[in-house]
Amino acid sequence: MSDLRRWCEEAGHRDVRTYVQSGNLVFRSGLPLADVAGDLEARLAQRCGFEVPVVVRTADAWGAAMARCPFDTSGDPTRLVVAFAPGPLGPDALGGLDPDADGAERLHVEGGEVYLWLPDGQGRSPLAQAFARTPAGKVATARNWRTVAQLASLAAEVAAS
Repeated sequence: MSDLRRWCEEAGHRDVRTYVQSGNLVFRSGLPLADVAGDLEARLAQRCGFEVPVVVRTADAWGAAMARCPFDTSGDPTRLVVAFAPGPLGPDALGGLDPDADGAERLHVEGGEVYLWLPDGQGRSPLAQAFARTPAGKVATARNWRTVAQLASLAAEVAAS
């Protein structure tokens, strides 16, 4: 994570912070989101030797993603997962996956986020596994609700500084 932070700083971003060992960064930048993502992807490929997709959100977008969550967020935060795609998801993003096909598990798409309610956890979830095979699942990065909340808080803190 220290290398990741340093590479982000070398790219000219400011107030760079990391969140645990998750590959998540929060920082300030004056560049357009697409430019930030493309530059960081190129830096990671050059330094790591393999491609790593980068998904970028503003602090406001983090807060909006939390506010749009269609599921109850008061329970176990590991049972609610948000997958963040690089951009808005089109009608074919789920590849025919029925969001309500797996009993108590649920899925909801809103813009560039996919919300998954997984009451029995993520590990052996049929819905999470099916989602991972969809076009959206192949380009998105998923975080449980606890991590989403921590990153939103950290992003708001950096944005306010």
